[in-house]
Amino acid sequence: MTVMSAPPAFPLPPRLATAVLVVAPALLLLSTVVQVAGDGLGGDRVGGAVQVWCGAAFALAVLVLAGLLAPHRPGLAAVLSVTGILGAAGAIGFGYDGMVYAADPTVALSEQDSPEAALGLMTLGILFPLTLAALGAALGRVGRLPRPVAGAVVVGALLFPVSRIGVIEPLAIAVDVILLGALVATAVVVGRPADAAASPVEAGLGVVGA
Repeated sequence: MTVMSAPPAFPLPPRLATAVLVVAPALLLLSTVVQVAGDGLGGDRVGGAVQVWCGAAFALAVLVLAGLLAPHRPGLAAVLSVTGILGAAGAIGFGYDGMVYAADPTVALSEQDSPEAALGLMTLGILFPLTLAALGAALGRVGRLPRPVAGAVVVGALLFPVSRIGVIEPLAIAVDVILLGALVATAVVVGRPADAAASPVEAGLGVVGA
């Protein structure tokens, strides 16, 4: 399958964009491994701290992925940029919640059966994998990513909430490995000379304005 090489439109220099696509899933995997080795998923202080930084990195990674999509589907790229950033905020929130849970489970927001908890944490949290899945599917459909890579993003993203909600630790690690491999492969696409030739700085905030 031929991968299309239209100029990307993300507000990051190519090297930073490439680095973000590697660092974000690497931090996700590190966070999960630390949590599993410590007090468990969603309840480890160090793992939660790493997850906070992971969420921040994924906020940028989503913009990079949306920037790859923007030349082909500008409206969808703009929408997924917004939902992706909100989802990354949810990931950050879950990281903080994990640290709180490690200190006192009774006050962790994820343990509260209330509309506020659902709106402030759960809703944002589910946007993270759903946006990744949508971006993977869209990038594969327009030919911006090879289908195996796009498919891996979709599979990893859809299995992400299954592993976390069900607290299936081996699956959580496997999911993170899948996402790491898929996004590293995506970073290779971003780092190609044909892509780097059209500077995202010159393109401006193409995610919104393309």
